[in-house]
Amino acid sequence: MSKVASLVLALLLGLGLTVDSLIAAPAQADPNAKARKEYAVLDKALKANGWKAKADALRAFIQAHPDSQYKDYAQKQALAAQQQLVVELYRKKDMAALGPASEQLLRMQPGDENGLGGALEAFYAAKNYAKAARYGEQLYAKKPTPGIAAALADCYDKLKDSNKFATYARTVTEGKSDKEAFPYNIKLFDHYSRRRSVGRAAVYAQKMLAAYGGDELPPGFTEDSWNQVKGQLYSTLGLNHFNRKRWRPALVNYRNSLRFKPRDSSTYYHMGMSQWQLKENRVAMKLLAQAEGLGGNYGARATKALEALFRAATGGSLDGLDRIRKAAMAELN
Repeated sequence: MSKVASLVLALLLGLGLTVDSLIAAPAQADPNAKARKEYAVLDKALKANGWKAKADALRAFIQAHPDSQYKDYAQKQALAAQQQLVVELYRKKDMAALGPASEQLLRMQPGDENGLGGALEAFYAAKNYAKAARYGEQLYAKKPTPGIAAALADCYDKLKDSNKFATYARTVTEGKSDKEAFPYNIKLFDHYSRRRSVGRAAVYAQKMLAAYGGDELPPGFTEDSWNQVKGQLYSTLGLNHFNRKRWRPALVNYRNSLRFKPRDSSTYYHMGMSQWQLKENRVAMKLLAQAEGLGGNYGARATKALEALFRAATGGSLDGLDRIRKAAMAELN
């Protein structure tokens, strides 16, 4: 054994230690090593370039270190980075990336308004109207604004869901002038007309005529196409008055309807029935004879009413009715 080795051995022995025990003794663990390692990874994530890279790196950190003492902080920073990403993509109008980013934000924080708004915008742009409406409904529950209602009305219009369209379209038209609301009013008129809700249809018919009652044409209409619509509008107003037994206002609107739909059996039938109710039987018979002669859905009804009215006037006979029929159709032609 060398002199140096002997001195070291002597020193160890003097301290009451053995060579074997010194070599076998484990190194003391650094209690802060795990935290320092996690912090280094977290710091790198925080310094990632760009909101997407930062958000992705922070989510990766959380997944890899679920028990980290930095987890809460990392979650807050990841959420903030994802929110900033959604705002950035919206400003850039990058709709392809905005949809997935918004959905990721909503997974991190359900109900986030930026996420809902971004998803509505992105999926509407992608013509995925079902998804756009789903997110839009959630956003509208938080922020019931006319703009969001308009987006939802348009989504449901494209999805052919007329009931939900009507719900949001009514909201959109509140406070608007009749001209501003016209694109919605014409669809609301059609919605209620198809459902035979005459009273509600009449409300929108009146608004449409108030918007373009003169010579001005609505956007997208020709003179012929608008005249056809006006015929329907006046007819609906006439029927609304007829159903409420307002016979003279019914006649006024039906006469206006005839200016645009001159050979409509329904119009002549309802005018004839209104005149009958007003005890103007001679005019009523002429109008009912014209409705009968025009045929259509109201031809048979007109025949029944005409014969009943004529019998009431003649004591039950139909003699002479053909002359009335002939004269009425000659006037019409």
